[in-house]
Amino acid sequence: MQPTNADLAAVALPAMRLHPSPGQPGVGQSHIGGPLLWPVDEPWPEPAYSELQLYRKDFPSLPFPRGTDLLQVFVCPGGTLDGPGVRVVWRSAGAVTDVVAEPPPRPRFDDEHFHAKPCLLDPCRIDEHPLSASFAQGCKVGGWTTWYGGEPHHLLRCPECSAVRRPLIGLDTYEFPHESCSHQPKTVNPVGWKFGSLGALYVFACSRDPRHPVITYED
Repeated sequence: MQPTNADLAAVALPAMRLHPSPGQPGVGQSHIGGPLLWPVDEPWPEPAYSELQLYRKDFPSLPFPRGTDLLQVFVCPGGTLDGPGVRVVWRSAGAVTDVVAEPPPRPRFDDEHFHAKPCLLDPCRIDEHPLSASFAQGCKVGGWTTWYGGEPHHLLRCPECSAVRRPLIGLDTYEFPHESCSHQPKTVNPVGWKFGSLGALYVFACSRDPRHPVITYED
């Protein structure tokens, strides 16, 4: 039986597709693979690859903790059986006065699959439905994942406060057109990274406090 419009509306989740495309972003922009607004007196996460940073002005739907307006994400090789781990940093951009000039060093055992080419973003908001073609393939904020409804519920409970973890971001190997977006990708792999069997890396964050430990799933 085909789902009705009411069925789809009941399970709709908002998402922001990132639509990365090759470019030369600066520290003051939301981007993938470019230079980060990182303080000179704060050590780089080790071992990790800097992957993206998103500003509140561009992505207000992200659950920024009070006093923060910048999300920075690092991928950490050798995380869990469900894929690489991530380091999530929430910060106030205005508190960073002296910015580090050099990018973070590559991990000792470098993995080219996690190298992200510098990309600018052209966000597009859509409503995702897991049971229809409205489920987007591509890098995004929020929305549905292939894992969200299928795994044991306790895996999505925050270990610190027992709140439900919800999809935060999805880093996808491929970008595909979507009927609800005016912007369409020019290439299928603009970032150059590869996750899973050419799939995606999803990050789930605590719905009560996103600074609590996150969980990842590699599709």
